[in-house]
Amino acid sequence: MKDLHELYPAFPSEFPLPFILDGATGTALMKRGMPSGACTEEWVLENPDVLREVQNLYRESGSNAVYAPTFGANAPTLSRHKVKENVTELNKRLAALAKADGCLTGGDMSPTGLFIEPYGDTPFDDVVDIYAEQAKGLLEAGVDFFICETMINLNELRAAVMGIRQVCDKPIFATLTVDERGRTMSGDSLEAAFITLCELGVSAVGTNCSVGPD
Repeated sequence: MKDLHELYPAFPSEFPLPFILDGATGTALMKRGMPSGACTEEWVLENPDVLREVQNLYRESGSNAVYAPTFGANAPTLSRHKVKENVTELNKRLAALAKADGCLTGGDMSPTGLFIEPYGDTPFDDVVDIYAEQAKGLLEAGVDFFICETMINLNELRAAVMGIRQVCDKPIFATLTVDERGRTMSGDSLEAAFITLCELGVSAVGTNCSVGPD
């Protein structure tokens, strides 16, 4: 049988294939006391042992990687939670909590909630800078790869990839959330998204959330 890296040459050769990720960390944290509607990033910093417990269970179960608890740690999302800490430093502190020997760490990034021109009033370059600011902190903490997940808009996902590329050349994975037609909230087809992301040099692409694997 061929080595899987021969079949998937864009995937990082230093990472194992199959590459097993962690699971629903947010749900696991809520089961352990995180209130609904809380700022996950703030709560994790106040309860680091809970995060470590959850991620240790994933590691023990065979995960090759865990995500840093930074899903909503971009400036616009943190601002909505009235978090005033420096974004880069906050991401560095959060990602450091997820680092452990023998397991890779992914710098987790999500939608900002902003709408990019011409469908909104936020310039594309501003969104690139927002993601670069977050990526800088994740990089300083030593993440092994970046994951832009649950993205609802291909244009914003492009901005995230470009923001990461402003600070480093580490592997980037990307997932979009789509409806039953296989389209994002902004109408992007998966085919168009995958082609675009491959051209941008993303190592792996997929879908998550909303409808299931079918």
